[in-house]
Amino acid sequence: MSDDHRPISVSEDSAVAIPLRNLVSLLGAVAAAVWGYSVLEGRINTLESGVVMIEKDIEDLQQANRDAATGVDPWATDVQQTTRIERVEKDVQRIEELYLQARHAKECPP
Repeated sequence: MSDDHRPISVSEDSAVAIPLRNLVSLLGAVAAAVWGYSVLEGRINTLESGVVMIEKDIEDLQQANRDAATGVDPWATDVQQTTRIERVEKDVQRIEELYLQARHAKECPP
C-alpha cells in the first residue's frame, strides 16, 4: 500500500510504453475527429453564407416593394400599367364580341 501514495516523478528521462496498435488507433481517432470537425465547419460556413445571401435578397425585395408602393420605382409602375392595359384590352374584346353578336342577331332575325 505504500506504493499507492508515492508521488509521480516526470522528467526528461521518463518513458511511456504504449502498444503500437493502440498508438495507431489513437492517431486514427484524432485524424478522424479533425477531419469531421473540418467538414462540419465547412458545412456551417456554407449555410451561414446562404442565410446572409437570402437575408440580402429579402431586404432588396422589401425595398423594391416599398418603392413600388410609393411610385418611386418606374419599373413597378410600368408593370402595373401593363396589367391594367391588358385588362382593358380583354374588356374591349368582350364588348366587341357582344356588339358583333347583337348586330348579327339584328341583321338575321330567326
